[in-house]
Amino acid sequence: MSDQQSNRRPAALVTGGAIRLGKAIALSLAAAGYDIALHFRSDPDKAAATASEIRALGVRCQPFRADLADPTAIPPLISAVATHFPGLN
Repeated sequence: MSDQQSNRRPAALVTGGAIRLGKAIALSLAAAGYDIALHFRSDPDKAAATASEIRALGVRCQPFRADLADPTAIPPLISAVATHFPGLN
């Protein structure tokens, strides 16, 4: 394992992370020190607000928009998340 890999903070993808239960999970993981890939479907303003709350906890957060009811949207989502967060857990 390289020094860069051993110093990388863990990351998590939270689907539906902008609101309700997903938001609570994202905030809990962020409080535990995880960087957050924040998936949302339809409200970029709520996603941005949640991302700001998460960043205030001292971790990285990037929102990602995708409609998970569309199977063709999933591979591009995973690819984008993996690019931004190589330490995804």
